[in-house]
Amino acid sequence: METRNLAAYLRTLSTHLRPDAAKIVTVYADALEASGAKDLAAGTVWSQFSKKSQRVALARTVELLNLVAKLGEARVEISDVATSLAQTTAMAQAKGKEKEKEKEKEKEKEKVTRPRGAAKSRPPVKSANELVAELRAVQGDRDRFPHIHTQLADSKTVPTAILHQVANIFLGNNQKYAGRKNALDDILRRHHDVLRIASQDRMLDRLE
Repeated sequence: METRNLAAYLRTLSTHLRPDAAKIVTVYADALEASGAKDLAAGTVWSQFSKKSQRVALARTVELLNLVAKLGEARVEISDVATSLAQTTAMAQAKGKEKEKEKEKEKEKEKVTRPRGAAKSRPPVKSANELVAELRAVQGDRDRFPHIHTQLADSKTVPTAILHQVANIFLGNNQKYAGRKNALDDILRRHHDVLRIASQDRMLDRLE
């Protein structure tokens, strides 16, 4: 191999090495290209890397270059290994992409089907007048009233704005409520008032 080609090869090799080894190989390649002699290039490397830690790195680099030389003798076999690894990697990546596409399709199907199922299972929202009629029908019933009151307390079944309308219509008020608690308490208080009045009426009937 010509000196210039060898220097270029060494620079390419340096890009795959650890920083300390890469620096040594690059310095050697530059010196080889400048002098054209391997011995002079080696001397340049030896003079520039004189510290103990640098000499240790130099020794490791020599071992690595010897290993590369031995691998070169089996370049055909190594090329086959590289090809098989590349093909396996490409196939694995292709399968991975196919699985990702299938997952995305499943997610899209779920996005389409879930809202429909949720809409079917969700009960329709009643109007304020419908709820007021139900309240008035059971306002004096100790057993049935709690069921309607629990329904009103559920924000998913009765939105807050409708609850406020129900409270004002049922109580004959024009109250501006903030939140749900006060409206529910007022409705429950009216229920207790109706029960108390009914109880008093019964006591009066007995006295007559």
